[in-house]
Amino acid sequence: MALHNCQKKDDDFFAAQIIFFYTPKTTTAIQEQIAIYYHNPGFKSGDTISLTVQNVVRNINSTNYYYPTSGHGIILTRIAPTQVTYNKESIYEQQCLGYSADWVRNGTTMKTSCLSTHPDWMYKQRSIIRNHKVKSAFIPGFEEETDHLNFIRYLEKKFSGYLYPRVSKLWEVSFREIWISGKRILVSYDNNIYRKSSKMWPRIPQMWGDIRPSAGLIALQSHLTIFDANLVFPQVSMPQFTLDAITIASHAIADTFGMESTSLRRLAAIVGHNVTQWYNEIYFRNTNFVAVDYMD
Repeated sequence: MALHNCQKKDDDFFAAQIIFFYTPKTTTAIQEQIAIYYHNPGFKSGDTISLTVQNVVRNINSTNYYYPTSGHGIILTRIAPTQVTYNKESIYEQQCLGYSADWVRNGTTMKTSCLSTHPDWMYKQRSIIRNHKVKSAFIPGFEEETDHLNFIRYLEKKFSGYLYPRVSKLWEVSFREIWISGKRILVSYDNNIYRKSSKMWPRIPQMWGDIRPSAGLIALQSHLTIFDANLVFPQVSMPQFTLDAITIASHAIADTFGMESTSLRRLAAIVGHNVTQWYNEIYFRNTNFVAVDYMD
């Protein structure tokens, strides 16, 4: 998601957001569609959100209009991402992919966003994040290996010259210190054998939540309240849907006959929408990376 036409801090649209994402199949007729999450504290009745789709082959654009009734929500556009355009020559540059959205008020475009790539997002935000501690931003990783030591040696060899060594203050190190070193990779190893290597960092606590579909949304939101900004180490919350054979079969039948209200696929789509909204409006102060791994 890219934001353009940034406004002054004192107007209604400085804090407005328009975020693109894909949503999985939600009905028997729609396999995949583009969804738009919007959030505008300065919302006024009569505001319009327009979605423009660029058709490069035909050299034409089509525009669809949506009419929000509140300052935040999700728009299911019913438009499949079939016209995505991507320039392989600009793989390391941010580029729009053929879908753009405008927030329009009284006939004037006040905010613009597009479905885009972000290969250089950290570089562009370096002035903001350079003094943040590593404990406040990390991407967890997982690996199941019987021979941990051999695997560690493999990592050291594979990423030779890029691994930032474990330091005494651990997660209190800042991004500025890491950048000055010229290193770019921190490896957290989920086994106490990490101590045998100066290049490995300790494990990241992972809090798993077993969520049943019947009360999935409530359980998920409750699970997210564990975040604590005062912890001295990173943490990751990993709630998951756990299904038995009967549930899987019933959901498959529900999906086949278009009973989306009880389908696991439908539930996953709703969770995706809610996760976007929760982390943007409620949990953003203590959270840095969010991922939903449901794939249709």
